[in-house]
Parts: sequence; structure tokens; C-alpha cells
Amino acid sequence: MSSSIYNKPFYHFTADAYLESIKANGITKGDVPYSKEGGDNAPWLTTDGAWQHQLWTQGSDPKGGVRLTVCVPEGDPNLERWLDYADRKQMDREWLRKLNKTGGGGEGDWWLYQGIIPCSWIIAVTYRPPYIRPKKGSPIILTAQQESRRQLRIEEGMRVIKKLGLNDQAA
Repeated sequence: MSSSIYNKPFYHFTADAYLESIKANGITKGDVPYSKEGGDNAPWLTTDGAWQHQLWTQGSDPKGGVRLTVCVPEGDPNLERWLDYADRKQMDREWLRKLNKTGGGGEGDWWLYQGIIPCSWIIAVTYRPPYIRPKKGSPIILTAQQESRRQLRIEEGMRVIKKLGLNDQAA
């Protein structure tokens, strides 16, 4: 596929344990709680690939351990901004505020895909890098050991891309 049919890249955060399922079935799941009583299933995407901006990926939750870079065909009608979805569902404003706060406040970058995102749209697999941040707002500083681990994670990500056969599809 030519990259000219794609718009800007999106990111989907997931766990390493889900990669085989994604390879077989595409990205099929995403919990979208439009109220305390109900929700939809739609994969979440964001235009912000920074882990530190995805508050829900912080801590020990393995779901944020892998970032998939996804290109969605331009004009795909199944792609919907999170805030447009909230309006369409007539989501309670207080509930929406709580969800946005829980997610880290990046709601302007959030999107939902109403369908299955095929594996062929995934152009990169990146493992969460180890890092230290001495204090909020300061640059990330990697120790020599962390830099070594980061390089290993990049190499592992490349092996996963090759294993999943994504490098051939992204070319």
C-alpha cells in the first residue's frame, strides 16, 4: 500500500500478551464507557504517542507496555474523535469530565475506531522505554543501563515487526 492514502499516524497502546491476537485478528477491542451503566467496544487511538501523556498507562498496568503506530486510510468513516462520540452519545458532562481526567486530560488527541483495525495498518511496534525523570518537567535522563535496555527494546520491537510480518506490509 502506498503511504499517500494515509493521513497522520495514530497510536494504540496495548500489552505484549495481546500481539499474537492482534496479528491474527487485528485490533478488535477497546472499552468505551459512555455511562456508568453501559459502553461500547471500539479500539482507542491517539495522535499523541508519548507514554507520559497517557495517564492510564502509568503504573504496573501492562496494557501500556507496547505502542502500535497505526495508519488509518484518509477519510475512513469508522474513525471518530472521542469528543464527537461523547456528543453523539449525549454523554453526561460530569461523567465525561471524569473519564477525561482519568485518561490524563489528552481528550483532544483521542479517537475511536468503530470496527476492526487490520494488522496491515500497523507500521511500527514500540516497547515502552525505561526512563527516569528527576523532577516533573525536566528532560528524560537515561542511565547507561537504561540506554542499553532501551536499545534491546528497540531491537525486540524490530523482531516483533518482522515476526508479525508487518515490515513487508509497511513498505
